[in-house]
Amino acid sequence: MKILYIHQYFCTPKGSSGVRSYEFAKRWVEAGHSVRIITSMGYDESLNPGTVETIDGITVQTIGGSYSPTMGMLARIWAFFVFAFQSTWIAARSRDYDVVLATSTPITVAVPAAAARWIARRPVVFEVRDVWPDAAIDAGVLTNPVLIFVARMLEKLAYGSANHLVPLSSGMEQRMEQKGVDAGKMTVLPNCSDLARFNPSNYDRAALRAQFEANDRFVLLYVGAINIANGMYGAAEGVRFSDVVVCGGRQSL
Repeated sequence: MKILYIHQYFCTPKGSSGVRSYEFAKRWVEAGHSVRIITSMGYDESLNPGTVETIDGITVQTIGGSYSPTMGMLARIWAFFVFAFQSTWIAARSRDYDVVLATSTPITVAVPAAAARWIARRPVVFEVRDVWPDAAIDAGVLTNPVLIFVARMLEKLAYGSANHLVPLSSGMEQRMEQKGVDAGKMTVLPNCSDLARFNPSNYDRAALRAQFEANDRFVLLYVGAINIANGMYGAAEGVRFSDVVVCGGRQSL
């Protein structure tokens, strides 16, 4: 099977974000499938904009519209729509794939997914990593009524164009059911970790303690993003960081 995988934030283990798409794609290649990733340069500086390269058997096409979490809101929105336009052009014109897998966020990935379904006439699987725009509205990030309206229309486009939906948690599935999505159209595939990659026996604990100057202090490893949406600020309240070493990472799948 030939899979077209659209993920604006695609990241390899060399990058600084989740590698779920990379790990799934790598396993599909190992199973005999062909995987072509459409992405932009964001969290992985090893990717080269404007190129098509092979990474661990995966064809990775990096297009424009670079993204950075340090961008302002307008710059982010521009990056989202640039990527959506360019990936839509590819999904609509290309016929050299059997199925498209589009993963959010951003919700603008609904546009190339719809193009694959209605123009290229290919089945679409839409992976929902966040229930947008609800997540952004609840966090107070998205407040403009016009942008909220556009985001809700994109959400409807995503759910309506997909042959199947993959929420990452049962809570997301329930929220989507409340929005009218048929439960039979969804399959929950939670985040996971490759235990071979994170086996503690592969590391020298004494060397790691020395590297982070942990000494005899208690060490907490939080694998994930640290921001308001993850509730880390409230969880850290009352903790004396002089007594704790925090080593963060983003290699969850």
